[in-house]
Amino acid sequence: ETPLEETLRAFDHVIEEGLAFYWGTSEWPADMIARAIELCEKLDLHKPIAEQCQYNMLKRENQEKFLRPVFENYKYGTTIWSPLLGGLLSGKYNNLETPEGSRYKDNEMGKTIWATHLKTYSED
Repeated sequence: ETPLEETLRAFDHVIEEGLAFYWGTSEWPADMIARAIELCEKLDLHKPIAEQCQYNMLKRENQEKFLRPVFENYKYGTTIWSPLLGGLLSGKYNNLETPEGSRYKDNEMGKTIWATHLKTYSED
């Protein structure tokens, strides 16, 4: 909801005040990252340097298809989160049961992740 220029100026201010050395984005769409970099260049502001996106063997399309041109065209960096999809890709759930003591056993978020990801891919 915050205007992009306001966000960019806020991060530039944080860096100029010595409170951070760099800034990056997390889960931003590729077109917004490109607009942010171009606007920073136009306004002489500190540009973001990297995108933190979810990336694992089941969630690849955003990084590989949509963000790849941003990485290549703007020399933009990346770091990822959830490489094991919250533990679902760890092997702990291979028998399609939620083990006792697992953080997903009695957790609504876990049940949603379970239903959305693991069971969907296990049926393929």
